[in-house]
Amino acid sequence: MLYTGDGSAEITFSTAERSAAEDLRKLGSTGLLDLKIEPHREKRTYRANAYFWTLANKLANKLSVKNARPVGAEEVYLQYVRDFGKSALVYLRNDPDVIYTFCGSWTQRGMGWLAFPQPTKEGSKICEVQVFYGSSCYTKEEMARLIEAVVADCKDQGIQTATPDEIADMLSLMEDAPL
Repeated sequence: MLYTGDGSAEITFSTAERSAAEDLRKLGSTGLLDLKIEPHREKRTYRANAYFWTLANKLANKLSVKNARPVGAEEVYLQYVRDFGKSALVYLRNDPDVIYTFCGSWTQRGMGWLAFPQPTKEGSKICEVQVFYGSSCYTKEEMARLIEAVVADCKDQGIQTATPDEIADMLSLMEDAPL
């Protein structure tokens, strides 16, 4: 970081890929850019995600037989997102159009991006919406929580799972490109 005489600072950064630097150079040629800097977070791996979906499919098949009704892996996934996933509360103006627009926009991000408006008192000006993030943005730790939960449920149902060491390897192998 280089501090300039006018109180501002010049910051230099590097990219992991040359193509990202080229894209940034092209964007910069159009004028000023906004840059957001956040602490680095390790994202989930392809292998961890694939393992979760393998177990979700096996569990869905087992539950379909047990409950005598079809259960899909997506239904299993959504339940784990609600029970163990990352969520937040969002406060909106208590206007049906605002709530509908926000919830529609949130859920269009993908499977697992859920939004549930909470009941409000008559005359309330604020509506609380509980939102859940899809696992596509989960860190290793957040994905590990989902995998640990599905592994426990699979074991309860007699479904074979990877050993704890194999699961730990899956979650720690960061040479996989993040999803």
